Amino acid sequence: EFETFRKYPIAYSIMRVATKTYTLPDKSFVIEKGQKIFIPMFNIHRDPKYYPDPLSFNPERFSMEQKSQRPNGTYIPFGDGPNS
Repeated sequence: EFETFRKYPIAYSIMRVATKTYTLPDKSFVIEKGQKIFIPMFNIHRDPKYYPDPLSFNPERFSMEQKSQRPNGTYIPFGDGPNS
């Protein structure tokens, strides 16, 4: 089920509006409060940095061991936040 949603998300991207100003940890970019943010879920789910051989179907990607090796925010089939 998880791998199916990774490969075939219900939406390709989501849009959010920043609720507060946020500076990226490396200070390279500032997201201002009220700014619209485009989150490309489809691209994140197919990034080989997080999912080696991303076009193959591999349910083992979601074993506890493999899940713990990926950063938060790399699997967001329904978006991210308190209501997803």
